[in-house]
Amino acid sequence: HCASGNRAAAMWLIKRVLVDKWDNDRALEEASQLGSISPVRKAFALDYIQAHKKSFWQLHYECEDELS
Repeated sequence: HCASGNRAAAMWLIKRVLVDKWDNDRALEEASQLGSISPVRKAFALDYIQAHKKSFWQLHYECEDELS
């Protein structure tokens, strides 16, 4: 188990922005309360969010349309 919560906080940050549609600042604030995010993990999470933000919701709506 990770005592710092480093990885979990980074994943939670990604979830909050991509799934819950929070802005980066609000999600970063909450994630830092959950664990200590290293600069490397923070950079990874923010890069991942940037790369997937549009495609995540585009895919969601396409799937939703197919199920209707």
